This record gives sequence, C-alpha cells and structure tokens, in this order.
Amino acid sequence: MMQFWRTTRVELRRIFKRKVFYVFLIALVIVSFAVSGLTYYSTEVLLPRLEQQAKEYNEKHYGDDGGFDVTVGNPMDQNSPYGNMTNAQVLEHLRSQSKMYEEMRTNKNPQYNELQEQRVNDDLAKLEKALESKSLNSNDKYTGKFYKSDNFLNAWSNLAHGPMYITLIFIALASILSLQVAGEFENGSIKFSVMKAGSRVSVLLAKFTAVVIVAVIIQVCNYLLHLFASAIFFGWGDLGKTFIFAIDGQSHSVPLFAYTLIIYGLSTLSLIMPLSLVLLLAVVTRSNAGTITASLAIYMLLNSIVEAFIGNYKFLRYTPFVHMNLENNLISGAQVPGMSLYLSAGIAALYFVIFLVSATIIFKRKDI
Repeated sequence: MMQFWRTTRVELRRIFKRKVFYVFLIALVIVSFAVSGLTYYSTEVLLPRLEQQAKEYNEKHYGDDGGFDVTVGNPMDQNSPYGNMTNAQVLEHLRSQSKMYEEMRTNKNPQYNELQEQRVNDDLAKLEKALESKSLNSNDKYTGKFYKSDNFLNAWSNLAHGPMYITLIFIALASILSLQVAGEFENGSIKFSVMKAGSRVSVLLAKFTAVVIVAVIIQVCNYLLHLFASAIFFGWGDLGKTFIFAIDGQSHSVPLFAYTLIIYGLSTLSLIMPLSLVLLLAVVTRSNAGTITASLAIYMLLNSIVEAFIGNYKFLRYTPFVHMNLENNLISGAQVPGMSLYLSAGIAALYFVIFLVSATIIFKRKDI
C-alpha cells in the first residue's frame, strides 16, 4: 500500500509538470469570468433595453404595453410554459397531469411517456413542498423556481444550475490520462514506471488515482471560480436560503449552499466512470491520439445518439453512455425513463468496476 501511494505521488508530480494542466486552468479562469460578464450584460443591460423598446412599440401602435415587465429576474421566467398562471393553478395542473399519466400507464396507452411522467411528478413534489413550507405563496405567479428570491441571478443560485464547462473538464482530464498511459506506451517510458513500482497493477491504478485527484482539484477550482465570478457581477445572494429539489418523486429541502455541494459532488463522481473507460481505451489502443479521439467520440457523439433512441429501445437504458451526468437528475429532472438517481448511480458504479478491472487485466497481459 505504501508503494502504491508513493507511485501515486510520482504520477501527480508528473501531471503537475505538464503544460496542458496549467493551460487548462488559465482557460478555465478566462472562460468563467467571460461567461459571467456576458450573462450580466445580456440579463442586466440588453434584456431590459429590449423589453423597454417592445413596451414603447406596443404603446405606440396598440395603445398598451403588451404586458411586458421590465423588471429583470430569472430570464427563464419570461418563457414559462404556464404563462401567467399562479402557483396554485400550476399545482392543480400538475396534479391533473400526474393523474393522466398514471391512467395512461395503467391502460398501456401507446402515447404514454414514462420520462415525462417522472418529471411531472418531480415538479409536483417540489411545488407541493414549497407551498407547504411557505417558501412560495399560492397566489404568486409561477416562475419555475421553488423559493422566493428578489434577484434570481446571484452567486449561489448560479451554482445551483450545476457545474459549467463539464465537457471541457472531461476533455482536459481525458487528455492527461491518455498522456499518462498511452503516451508512455508510445515513448516506451511505461517500462521504467513498472520497473520502479515493481507491479503493473500498482502503476496503472496509481496513474488512474492521480488523475481522479486532479479531477477533484479542478472541480474545486471550477466551483470557486464560478462562485466568485458570479458574485462579482450579481452579488452573493442569500446563502442560508432553503432549496427544494426532488428525487424519484420525493421532495427534499436543504440549504442552498449544501445543494450546490451536492450538485458539484455528483458531477465529480460522474467523471470517474467515463475516465475509467478512457483508461481502458488507453491500455487497448496504446495510442495517445487514438485514445483521445475515441474518448471524445463516445462522450459527446455516441452519448447523444443513444439518448435520441432511448425511448424506442429499452436496453439502451442500461448502457454506460446515459449515466455519465448524474447531477442532471437533480438539475433538469429524470434523464432516463424508469431510472431513479440511485439506480443510475449503481449502473455507473458497475461499469466503473468493469472498465477498471478490464483495463487492469489487459495491462497485466500486454507486452510492454
């Protein structure tokens, strides 16, 4: 065990010596502040200006303001699918929809949508919890958020939307892992790593562990950058505000700060399974370019293709490609029909074990 951790420290030092690591961190800083600045400009400057122009146009040509509200809050409120319905009206609408989907499921209606039923039940649970706890008033306009806020766009509520640039983070981590494994196969230095550690398994697991540690470091940096960039442009907001979310139709409430940690924690865990697949590809291909190309094709292209057909072919629900972003189950609702967050996490964990064990077995038998 001591030898394993010594090897892991060696691999970490190698990663921290690579320019790609620091180039990525600099890019993350620049992009974080640039996106926050553009968001501020669009919501606090451009949107009010456009709304004012629309209001003036309607007053000039139609004699009224067209119902425009120039007070800027959550930009998603402007596009609410429920129009001007109150929270109480939306609650009744969601209840009727939930009942309708239940009847369709019972009667095996061919138009039944399992994923849509899950999302309706999640929204229903959140809205019931918010009204019961007095986080929302029944007669207020429904906005799609489940807590009161004078300014939706602030540091903590922005974090609640989930990690930014997660695909960019995966690309960076996949590149580093590929360099640590496939890159050493290409230049022949993998032999010296094995000779120094004395065990192939120890070397491979140390390389993977080092990249996972780097993933945690990057996610912490991402969290802090997103937080401070949002705070500079939008203010801190209310840290102690209670945030309501739903898992499998059951509502839960936690402080907003705790919810952001849950989201980022799930996001970090979600990176581990696809990284184990990258490790397997690196061992099989022994090519740095081939590993990175295959990893991106699977993570970005194949993932989207599977999601497009998942409603038609049930077996696709159990493939690894739709369980790579667990945090989206909380942010956007259920992602896979008939799959709970816990089941999705279990499937991801199973594939992680399969990929890691497969990579280890192949690496032990490879001629290096």
